Amino acid sequence: MNFKIYRLFLILGDIFLLFFSLFLVVFLRFKGNIEQFKIHFNYFLPIFIFFILTSALIRSYRIDKSLSAKEFFKKNFTSIITTFIFSFIYFYLFGGKISPKRNLLIFWVLFLIFDIFFKRKFANYFYFKRPKINLLLLGQRKIFERLLKDLQRNLHLGFNVFFIKSFGKASEIPEPKIIVIPPNFDVRKIIDEKNYQEEITKVKTIKDFYENVFEFLPIEYLSKIDILNIANKDRVIYNFFKRLIDLIFGFILMIIFILTFPFIALGIKLSSPGPIFFKQKRVGKSEKEIEIIKFRTLHQEKKDVWIGKDEELIFPFGKFLRKFHLDELPQAINILKGDLTLVGPRPEQVKIVSELKEKIPYYSLRHLVKPGLTGWAQINIGKYPSVEWTKKKLEYDLFYIKNQNLFLDLIIIFHTLRVLLETSKSY
Repeated sequence: MNFKIYRLFLILGDIFLLFFSLFLVVFLRFKGNIEQFKIHFNYFLPIFIFFILTSALIRSYRIDKSLSAKEFFKKNFTSIITTFIFSFIYFYLFGGKISPKRNLLIFWVLFLIFDIFFKRKFANYFYFKRPKINLLLLGQRKIFERLLKDLQRNLHLGFNVFFIKSFGKASEIPEPKIIVIPPNFDVRKIIDEKNYQEEITKVKTIKDFYENVFEFLPIEYLSKIDILNIANKDRVIYNFFKRLIDLIFGFILMIIFILTFPFIALGIKLSSPGPIFFKQKRVGKSEKEIEIIKFRTLHQEKKDVWIGKDEELIFPFGKFLRKFHLDELPQAINILKGDLTLVGPRPEQVKIVSELKEKIPYYSLRHLVKPGLTGWAQINIGKYPSVEWTKKKLEYDLFYIKNQNLFLDLIIIFHTLRVLLETSKSY
């Protein structure tokens, strides 16, 4: 898909501007002295790497997922500010051979000017002048009703939608184009036709289109093969490193839990009579029951209630704990025990799971992996407790289960930390 080319162009553009800005600093300050360039390069390289990684983690290169040009610039500005702060801390700790330190400030002024110019030109082309992709939907309109609604909500993606009744009609539509076929479409009748050899390379199933563009797996468009592809994943090496990360973060959370426990426990006791901890049975991997531990935030334990429908039961100090997610700290115990992982689908209550399995197809698939403290669904959608919301959450969970990798985990962790700092969104 063309989006990958645009993302690569953005990354290479940033790398070029970082090095070009450094070259200008050395040229202006030291008349292009090669030795000075080598010294500066050694100190600036970690800053360059930090900037590219930060941009990737906050998804500023994921332009097809940006809601608008404004959001695109916001993400880039966040990357620059974050790296700017890191660079000054880094320089004053390790930049002893570079004097004066104002070279760093000159670098950032130059890079900011170049980067704003580059990103403005890019955004102007991508959002306003880029040739639209012709999206050919093969089949009846009613099959693609949901896709049409999702495309309507994301006009910035730039698709011209056409309906075609037969594969042969695809050749009549000019490039660039993508042909989207329904689930379980029989391609055997066209794959050997010479006239269609070129067109077949542009074909995507509707599930693949959603996965690539919207980054979730729509339940109604999943085929039997898709289900098998989700279920049959062997990730021995990934699981090893994932568990290692869990132990590291779990240990850090445990230290924070121990240090804050006396103050939180006192606050709970003064606010509401009852136990300090709230324990509840949840469904874990392979549908085994696990006991989740949290700091109590409710006046009374109310079991089997949709999360989010218990607001009136929360005491004032409990609201403080929830706002800053401090009520989650005891789950460090669950992570170290291996019941929970740091990143994965959030565990649901036992009784509610039984109800949801009857109402939502493939709901049990989310139990193929360990539940997590945070997840792909949590950073992508808000909290609107209902069956429909849970179905949408499942679609993001299935995307994560199918595509889980360490980099995706880092993206989720990074976004979760950002949300915790902003304290503007609850899970």
